[in-house]
Amino acid sequence: MTKFIFSVHLFITYLALSCSTLANEPVTIHVGVLTDAGLLTSYTEATHNKPCNEIDTYAYSNSTRTYTESLLICQALRLGGINPKFKFIEFPTEHRLLKSINEGKLHMMFSSTWLEDINPEKVFYTDAIIDKGSFEKGIYTLPEHKKLLAVKNLEELTKYSALSNQSYHADWAALKQMDIRTYSVHKWPLMFKMLQAGRADFLLAEFSPHEDMAIYTDDIKVIPVANMKIVLNSSRHVIVNKSLASAEVIFNALQSGLAKLKQQGVVNKAYKELGLFDPRVKNWKILCCKPQ
Repeated sequence: MTKFIFSVHLFITYLALSCSTLANEPVTIHVGVLTDAGLLTSYTEATHNKPCNEIDTYAYSNSTRTYTESLLICQALRLGGINPKFKFIEFPTEHRLLKSINEGKLHMMFSSTWLEDINPEKVFYTDAIIDKGSFEKGIYTLPEHKKLLAVKNLEELTKYSALSNQSYHADWAALKQMDIRTYSVHKWPLMFKMLQAGRADFLLAEFSPHEDMAIYTDDIKVIPVANMKIVLNSSRHVIVNKSLASAEVIFNALQSGLAKLKQQGVVNKAYKELGLFDPRVKNWKILCCKPQ
């Protein structure tokens, strides 16, 4: 009996050491990114010569939510016990990126996804990284559009037109609910060029941490209409394709790590730095889509 117990202890010790060794082995993760998002450059610069879990700043001048979420996802995977080795694949549009994840051509993307865009038969999805009713956006227009910047309510806003993308389901639904004349544009930078060309009046955008909350794309500046915002009535999650190698390992690490980051307040800190959770707009009038 003593010999048996000793053998069991030896086996458990060996198993623990083996698991520890395996946890340090890189896990290859195929990640999709948008071609025009500038993410690869910014992410590579941020993590150059150091692991992502050593980074505690989640935004920089003109950074995007995708950049912030790429760091959170990387940190969550490490906290969850794996050493991720990312292989990046670029896509021209978010629609094609999501389609490729569902088809099993890559594991995941470096950003969150609206709940309504998730196919649970094809992908695992984490608990909400952004809770329902927490995602706010501003009415952004050119600084010289003085008439629109003077708008005070939804009735006045309906006189103007917007640019969005029909694949941005939550944004599109909000604009339709507000009865705004809206034109679909397939790429974010093109929206700014069309605003500058006078093809429409505004777009919906996440608030930026700049003092004037300005956003710049291709040297085109937009600012929010003061004291008005919308709340998108959905939650956002991180998805992992179910069919690929290491899918469950990747997902379980991600789910566990994100839970720890939320509990530690890191997720909230990151989104505040980005401007997404902005206390400056706390008392702004909600034009649309209060959580039900």
